[in-house]
Amino acid sequence: MIGADEFWWDNITGPRQFVTKVLDVLVDNQMVILTVPSDLPWRHTMRGEIESRFRDISDSSEIVIESIDAKDEIADTEPGTFLLNRYAAFDDEIREGFRETRNNTIQNYIKKNNVLRNRIIWIKGLSVDQSDIWVEFCEKYKINNITDGCFVLEIQGMKEWTDLENVRVISYDECISQHDVQLFNSLYLDENYNYSEYWNLYISTIAANLCETDPEISQRMIDLGSFDKVSPDLIIEKIAKDDEFIRRGSDENSGHILSIVRKNNKKEIRNRIWKAQMQVFFPVIEMERIKLIEKWFDKIQNALVNNHVEQYDIHITDPYDAELGTLFYLNNHYDKQGNYKLHIPDANDRQKIKFLHECRNLLAHMKCCSPDQIKGLLNL
Repeated sequence: MIGADEFWWDNITGPRQFVTKVLDVLVDNQMVILTVPSDLPWRHTMRGEIESRFRDISDSSEIVIESIDAKDEIADTEPGTFLLNRYAAFDDEIREGFRETRNNTIQNYIKKNNVLRNRIIWIKGLSVDQSDIWVEFCEKYKINNITDGCFVLEIQGMKEWTDLENVRVISYDECISQHDVQLFNSLYLDENYNYSEYWNLYISTIAANLCETDPEISQRMIDLGSFDKVSPDLIIEKIAKDDEFIRRGSDENSGHILSIVRKNNKKEIRNRIWKAQMQVFFPVIEMERIKLIEKWFDKIQNALVNNHVEQYDIHITDPYDAELGTLFYLNNHYDKQGNYKLHIPDANDRQKIKFLHECRNLLAHMKCCSPDQIKGLLNL
């Protein structure tokens, strides 16, 4: 069975578009700046997917993609020096023979001597501070064909780049959104769990709202969570303590959910949970309200005729206009004759009105429903 990481990069619209854009640029004999979050999910799979698909579409079987870790292998070394030392290591004449003149730049020298022939150099983990000299190097490294040597610069950070003559910018954030993560969540749940439609919608939405564009953490939430028993904030707190993800969200200014958890920003966490509950539960509550009105239409209509009922200073007479607060009020207050203004004979439906009214009030006041209330709403 295909892994979640492969499914994300190969089947979900945004991630697949991201991969396809990289391939299109390389096939067009141009170089790539990838702007990615420092918490890029399933990065090894992404690189492997691009390499695998490149092999399928490339005209040259001799081209190899080589990854270089900017942090561990390059440090502050100047690009030309680094490339000559690495790829001309066994040819002293080439490695030490460069002399800069007006017409002999380091880029021209490297290309003329085939130092990078049939190589795509993928430099991963470039920080914003490291990236300027590499972008400048690539801008001046003019190629006629990808076989001359080509670069993919994977840059982490918030700096915005613009396309250059022979270098194209592809942004993770422009291709991938929270909606991609929610779609991934829903399909992952369908494939691996046996939740009802409403439970699937709630779990996929809550995990996407919390994790935003990180499907890897979202998947871990799904696998860990007993969402009918445990509040989502407790699930994400457990992940934040997991050694596997200790570096995720570690940047000082990161907005990643694990960073938010470690900073104990409970307000932001609860706000993300509340937004998800609003998206899922308000339609559920509204549909249940309509069902109750349709079931007890005549009784509600009589109650509105016999009692002057206002909502937001407007006199209502149509049962479909009656909100849950109105139904709850009418069902729990007496008229002048000592009878309930609205008497619904079914005790379960009376309790349902009370329950739906409580849940709606919580959400309307930016408060979250409890696991028991969630279970009650999604099992209606």
